[in-house]
Amino acid sequence: AIAGLLNNTMTSSLQKIPGIGDIPILGLLFKSKAAQKNQTELVVMITPTILQRNSSGVTPNLPRQVEPYLPQLPPKKTFDPPPAAFPQPGRSQPEAAVPPGAPQQQSATTPSPADAARTLSALTPSAPKKMESAPEAAPAVSAPESAVTRPLTPAEQRTLERARREERERAREGFQRQSSAGQARTRAGQARCRSGAAPGRDRQEASEGDRRSAGEAEGR
Repeated sequence: AIAGLLNNTMTSSLQKIPGIGDIPILGLLFKSKAAQKNQTELVVMITPTILQRNSSGVTPNLPRQVEPYLPQLPPKKTFDPPPAAFPQPGRSQPEAAVPPGAPQQQSATTPSPADAARTLSALTPSAPKKMESAPEAAPAVSAPESAVTRPLTPAEQRTLERARREERERAREGFQRQSSAGQARTRAGQARCRSGAAPGRDRQEASEGDRRSAGEAEGR
């Protein structure tokens, strides 16, 4: 392999007599300019040579590398990750670690059928609601509990979809009944108009026959 470096240097110098060399035309006789250009080239040639294994500086082993993994930190130098800054409403916050000796408390409670029915009726405003007797004195603490909603279970979702489907079918049937009733009314009105126009025609024909008979009698 051949490699090299190329260096170019250019130097310019001006020599003149002070005072006289600054005269516009006459000063050219008392000053001189010189320029020098130096070019240096450095050529490097690399010749590979195959050495025997017994030669000095030759080894069959490659240099070992440093292990890139960090050593395991002791528990005293670690801490739990901080909670999320913006938690999502659908996901619950991770519970703190409970020591093995402490008893575990049951956090989840089984919802009652009345609460499930109340939640389902609140989500479907068009469905018929059952009138419930209001208590005489409602406690003030029960208001925040009704505002909290929980995610629906698969069974409640299926019930909600079934109620919506039945409501759509009822609306479609009512629309068809109204359209058929309107068509029947239109047909009845047309039949009445036709039946009312028929006697008028008979009366006009009768009057025309009377006129004709009276005219014939006068001509005789």
